[in-house]
Order: sequence, then structure tokens, then C-alpha cells
Amino acid sequence: MKTGKYLFGCLIIAFLLTNISFVKAQISNSDSNIKAIKTVKVVKEDNQAESLYYFNIAKAYEQEKSIDKAIANYKLAIKTNPNLGAAYSNLGLIYAEKGDYKNSIEVFKKYLNFSNNPEEEASIKEFINKISPLLK
Repeated sequence: MKTGKYLFGCLIIAFLLTNISFVKAQISNSDSNIKAIKTVKVVKEDNQAESLYYFNIAKAYEQEKSIDKAIANYKLAIKTNPNLGAAYSNLGLIYAEKGDYKNSIEVFKKYLNFSNNPEEEASIKEFINKISPLLK
């Protein structure tokens, strides 16, 4: 009889310990979620951080070959920080690779306002000069 009570007590203790571990895991997940929410809030309050956030998301989508999602995020990066030249450059390249030369040229023209690389500028201008007549 004492063995049965002992085993029953052990089962209850094991059950309680399992529940304590579960609750601790849930609290840990909640803490992570709260930190993530606070991070998003900080990003939303800082346009430069927000634009870099969208820029990095766009690059990740680009690597995954999710081109439409990459385009959308590059546009958000530009919307939140119109001075982010790299977003214009990458967006122009994506449009060109996609065959959307009209949008590519439009974005590249805006990018030329930010570029400080004469070789890159020359390549982009050459691209624009070769493709523009074909679109008319």
C-alpha cells in the first residue's frame, strides 16, 4: 500500500514538474514575442531603420526567387526612405532581369541621383540609351 502511494506521489510530482516546464516555455515564448513586437515598434518609429528592414527583406525574397515580393519590399524601402540609393539600384536590376525595361529605366534614372560610382553610372546610362529607343 505504501508503495502505491509513493508511486502515485511520484506521478503527481512528475506531472507538476512537466507542467512547470511547459509554463516556463510559454513564458519564454511570450517574452520572445514581446521583444519582437517592441523591435517592430522601434523600427516603425525610425524611417531609416524601417527602410533597411524592408531592404533586407527584399534581398531575402530576391535570393529565394520570390521576385514580386522582393519588388514590393524594395518599393516599401524607397517609400520609407526615398534616399536609399541601393534600393533603387536593386529594384532597377530586378525589373531588367524580369524584362520590365520601362520600369527598370525609370528606377535607374532615379538611382543616378544617388550613385557616386562613375563606372556604374556609365553602365546604367549605356543601358538606358540602348533600351530606351526600343520601347518607343
